[in-house]
Amino acid sequence: MPDRQPPWREQREFRRDIAALDEVFAYVRPLLQTSAIGEADAYAVLMAIEELFTNMVKYNPAGSGQLGLEVECSPVQVTCRLTDPDSDRFDMTSAPDADIHQPVEQRRPGGLGIHLVRRMVDSLDYDYRGRCSRVSFSRILGSSATGENRALFDTQAGQLDEPALICHPHATKRETSMFEIGYGSDGVIAVSGRFDAAQCDKAQRFLDTADAPATFDFAALEYISSAGLGVLLKVHKRLLASGGRLRLVNVNKNIYDIFRFSGFDQVFDVARAG
Repeated sequence: MPDRQPPWREQREFRRDIAALDEVFAYVRPLLQTSAIGEADAYAVLMAIEELFTNMVKYNPAGSGQLGLEVECSPVQVTCRLTDPDSDRFDMTSAPDADIHQPVEQRRPGGLGIHLVRRMVDSLDYDYRGRCSRVSFSRILGSSATGENRALFDTQAGQLDEPALICHPHATKRETSMFEIGYGSDGVIAVSGRFDAAQCDKAQRFLDTADAPATFDFAALEYISSAGLGVLLKVHKRLLASGGRLRLVNVNKNIYDIFRFSGFDQVFDVARAG
């Protein structure tokens, strides 16, 4: 796909299924790559989309219609809107932050998604009208998502012309950066690709049969979301019961930030890459 300069705006619908995340990533990632969106910004956008999409599926699995995703890119920010056309009112953006200082024994898988999204984006909003729920977020390009660029965002965003909307009614591609987990050298667990909510069952099946997996090599892992953190927490608790501790090595910067935002950098033994 050739390079594409912003502004642009595209929209697609996806089936109401966690397994559709492969299609979501296969749709969004090339859009960001062709616009030369930086790695940290792309990670933040993809993770926010996954966490919000997963929440919509989890809390309204019986809703009718597909879930809509609109992605808009300007020279200063990426804005995404996720829409559930048939839902009761459920404002996931009002969920309280997770207590990341709880003792590890009290921490539970889940509940981290919105907490992490708030730290990865610069705005997060919910709208509900006529049984239609819409969650929108914006990430300022080059931002650390701490809010220091809020004034710049509000000023420049208001000066941009709204791009024409391009609709794609069907998503047929699948993400190529797939998840793999298995034994590497020296008995460590090698993890690669994208560890998202759609891959948790695969990871858990392997880990349930693995013999005390204490060290995970993340050298080839590109991405992890809150769902993947939940799997790691279960492994860590299993090791604690026998006097061990989970060790993660070759952790890249973007993934390390997820551990830091969630407080898991203080729970696991984390060694950064390089």
